[in-house]
Amino acid sequence: MTSFGKYVSNFVKTAVSSISPNKVIPYTLSQYESEYEDCEQLLQQKSIYYFYKVANHFDMVYLPGSDGIPINGETVYAYSLFRFQGEQEAGVAVFLRHIEVLDPLHLACMNMNLSIDRTHLEKINAYCRNQCGWSAAHVAAAMSWREVFLSESVNRLLNEYDPFSGLTPLRVAIKENDEETVRFLVALDNIKASEKDEDGNTVLHLALGNTSVKILSLLLDNLQSLDVNALNNKGESPLHIACRNNSMECIEKLLKAGGDPMIGEFESFPIHIAVNNDSLECVNLLCTYCPNCINLPDLINHNTPIHLVHNSKIFGRLFVLGANLDARNDLGLTILHMKVRDNNFEDVLALLVHGADPNLRDNSGATPLHYAMTYNASIHTIRALLAFEADPYALNNSQHSCRHLLCCNADSYIPSPDRDLALYTLDALGVSRCPPGTLNCTEGCMDLECAEQRNLTVFNGTPPEVVPHFADVARESIEEILLSTTSFDFNPSQQTSQMTQSQAMFNNDLSNGMIPHSYSCHSENHDVNKNNIKQRNSRKNISKLQRRYSHIPKFHQQTEPLTNGNNVHLASFSIPSDSEVELTSNSHSTEQLNYTKFTDVTNNSQQSSGDTNPKKVHLPPEVTFNFKPTKCVCDRSVFVKHNGIPMDLDTSSMTTTTNCTTASTLDTIPTNPDIVDISKNKDFDKFINHNRLSDLNTDDDDHNNCNFTGNQHRVKKPKKWKIGPNGLRVLSLDGGGMRGLVIVQLLRALEIASGKKITELFDWIIGTSTGAAISLFIISGKCLHCCRTLLFRFKDLIFCGKRPYPPEPLEMLMRDEFGDNTVMTDLKTIRVAVTTLVSDRCPPILHMFRNYKSPRTRIQQILEARQSGLKSSVYQPTHKRNNGLAHHRSISSVSELDRETQSSKSSTLSTSQSILNFFSNAQGLLIGSETSTNLSTSDTELNNPFEKMPSDNEHPIWKAARASSAAPTYFRPCGRFLDGGLISNNPTLDVLTEIQELQLLQRLKNKPITPIAAVVSLGTGRLPVMPVETVDVFRPQNIMETYRSVRGFGFLGRILVEIATMSDGRVVDRASAWCGSLGVPFFRLSPPLSTDIRLDSTDSKELLLMIVETQTYLRRVHERIELLASLLQ
Repeated sequence: MTSFGKYVSNFVKTAVSSISPNKVIPYTLSQYESEYEDCEQLLQQKSIYYFYKVANHFDMVYLPGSDGIPINGETVYAYSLFRFQGEQEAGVAVFLRHIEVLDPLHLACMNMNLSIDRTHLEKINAYCRNQCGWSAAHVAAAMSWREVFLSESVNRLLNEYDPFSGLTPLRVAIKENDEETVRFLVALDNIKASEKDEDGNTVLHLALGNTSVKILSLLLDNLQSLDVNALNNKGESPLHIACRNNSMECIEKLLKAGGDPMIGEFESFPIHIAVNNDSLECVNLLCTYCPNCINLPDLINHNTPIHLVHNSKIFGRLFVLGANLDARNDLGLTILHMKVRDNNFEDVLALLVHGADPNLRDNSGATPLHYAMTYNASIHTIRALLAFEADPYALNNSQHSCRHLLCCNADSYIPSPDRDLALYTLDALGVSRCPPGTLNCTEGCMDLECAEQRNLTVFNGTPPEVVPHFADVARESIEEILLSTTSFDFNPSQQTSQMTQSQAMFNNDLSNGMIPHSYSCHSENHDVNKNNIKQRNSRKNISKLQRRYSHIPKFHQQTEPLTNGNNVHLASFSIPSDSEVELTSNSHSTEQLNYTKFTDVTNNSQQSSGDTNPKKVHLPPEVTFNFKPTKCVCDRSVFVKHNGIPMDLDTSSMTTTTNCTTASTLDTIPTNPDIVDISKNKDFDKFINHNRLSDLNTDDDDHNNCNFTGNQHRVKKPKKWKIGPNGLRVLSLDGGGMRGLVIVQLLRALEIASGKKITELFDWIIGTSTGAAISLFIISGKCLHCCRTLLFRFKDLIFCGKRPYPPEPLEMLMRDEFGDNTVMTDLKTIRVAVTTLVSDRCPPILHMFRNYKSPRTRIQQILEARQSGLKSSVYQPTHKRNNGLAHHRSISSVSELDRETQSSKSSTLSTSQSILNFFSNAQGLLIGSETSTNLSTSDTELNNPFEKMPSDNEHPIWKAARASSAAPTYFRPCGRFLDGGLISNNPTLDVLTEIQELQLLQRLKNKPITPIAAVVSLGTGRLPVMPVETVDVFRPQNIMETYRSVRGFGFLGRILVEIATMSDGRVVDRASAWCGSLGVPFFRLSPPLSTDIRLDSTDSKELLLMIVETQTYLRRVHERIELLASLLQ
């Protein structure tokens, strides 16, 4: 065929057939020769690459076997790789580009005896067309053609960069998520993976972009030169990308490999990204490996992670992890500012409960309460801030108060119930109006004179509807009168009356070993140091309360030393030393006593002891949190230091023996551990010689007793009961469930007024139910802020489900706070008692868990010992004890004398036995009519069918708190114990009874009694008086009567419950009258409440209203609070 004919033939083929420009067409050798024989060959490379001109397009042909070398014995093919229509120069460039990529692969296949087929060529063709900067190594990595990398022709291209994408073959494999190829490439010796691409990304950044955990592990395990904290051009580390992808496994591997969450130049750090993504698991991982990142500010607005939270679960988790709730951003805003601005009540309450400070200011001087007024927050948000001690009197930098911000701008002011209630609340708390000249004031904040000049009617808000407490005014008036008639000079003689004939008879009976059936306690005649109170009163003005009733005469009564009829001190009956009565000295003198501060006594005792090498006490390690609320003063070391929890001491000091010898008849009872004479002990003598027992009392049964628990030594030291400078300062806390928040607020007000902690103001604390828990919390070293937050945080956990609630959450809380093995007697320094009801008998009895020994039990032991001595002396013939006298008397006179002596002794024995039976019966040891004088206490205990009461030195604190809180129908009983509120919801009278029994014990031992400085009774709020329709319970005759009877039964049941748990009314009147008769200052604080708050209330809004009402009440009685604070110091 002529050349013109070939040209015409090719032109016709091209015209009638469609061209597929990128299709790889295989040819046999014969087909190739016939097809391209007449085409014009433009270029040839290595005799295997040809570039033809075919009619209207260009064609590239690849002849892998044209050099005569077969590949795997297969038939040699020729391949048409592409057909190009365009300029010849462009076609040549495409031809050369294909050769650049294909030739190293061709050589590798020849060297490695590998085949190259149509599939390979199609992929190579596509990569050459789409990736202009890729080399043969890139293409091989993308094709997972790992074998060719062993060839020199491809291996030398292993670290080549694509100038357009910046990818290396390894990066291509990573991007393709090809785990096997990555594994193969990272094992090559000449691999380089530490370089960055044009965006600054390392292979780790790229691997994390695909969230491939296996590839990330391969890179970290095989490439030691990788920088796990390398930053890209955006300032992001691999951790940033992992957190953005929310890949937990990748994050953990990076952290294990040394990833630092605090490195970065991006606007935020990994922790901020995790919080923004609401990834709780990611936050946990980051804070586990790097706890300090929890408070890391970002680089733009200085927002910490807590500022970015908008998920409640993340919120709670950051609290637990120790996020700084008081951190501020560049505007000075805390997270509390931001949540108040958003009117997010739930988050505001959560922040306050976890310790956020509500008084921090932003750059403009505004507190969160200012924000609440400015951004029209709800009344509940405002109450939450006020309940957690936000300062309502604070001024911003513009000298504007919260009241002004609430009421300003009359044009934009929109009245609403919430705003009116907020204004009423601020006014009730005493927030003053704006000074004259303040701009934009309205009737709610304008100065009164300015309002009068403008003829404006002032407005103080709308008060809520409150049911009046009809008896409140009369009761408060009586309390003020009793308080004003009480002498605040603290002369203990005011608590007693003059010695009467009956008291002289009482003393005479004591000298003869007899106890009358009725008794009363009186103190020795001694003066009390008055300097502390006088100095404080000199710095303050006399209160209105004292001025109002200053004309009423005060009680000034005198007493005389306790003597017998012959004015001889009662020392005929020897009694060993006792911690509860040994308050002044070991002698029975009537010298005047000066009460000094407990701290002074402690310091003087340490200085005078002369111990130059004190034993080092190793305290247990403390848990340190990243964030501790500013107002929190909890210190667990207080519990360790003051309460003597396990300490490591030299074991040699625990083998001390005491040689006790005394003439007392109590020495005949060796089996009773409560009666031990320590008067001969060396340490006790040193203590007496320094005359420091005015504040420190030594428990004889705790002296030189060692208990061992595991590897720790619990060394019981002599107890040191704290006594105020003017006598016992008594605190009584009522029960009331969640209304215990009222007690916390009252105690907090007392701390603020006095500037001291509660543990420094009181010496004897008694509590019932929630009052018991609060008292134990306080003595254990927990501050009132944490007591309040505990009640808020655990209310939903404890009161969860249906009644009766499961006790496990409550017990878990008690165990966590007090420990599993800490017992009541581990609490020292301050006497504390917890009331409960013993329900395994009818009628039930009151039981107290104490950290001190029951005075009644000690009195019973003394009487028991005395009775035992009298019994033995009744049956001894008189002439055997007086042989000299018997020789000079007749037999008849001797017999008559014996009969008279035996009659007198029998009378004494009968009286002592009556008193002994009284105390035994009071403790529930006698049942029915069992009053036989022949039964001793040991016999009574043997015949007692009831289980013995647990010993305080064996009863855990958490069980005592749990027993006192076992309210029926709310919780299951704690064994045989029920809520103490059933029998002593207001335990004031019970603690006064304890003190009077203590004073009787002191008189029995002829020691000076401890006076009472003040009695403070705190209630959980006075509930509103509600009308009762009917209490008529009868057998109904029809449906209407059935309804009436059921309603009457319900109201009657509620009345019975209220009577059983009554803590106000006549209960308070009796305690007030008792203290008034003794001349003891009595303070009763219990605010009136507008709603009936249930014991198990979990409604936060309801509880916040109760707290704000308590603060309003405290504002009204602030003079009484100040007087009480002066009295207690």
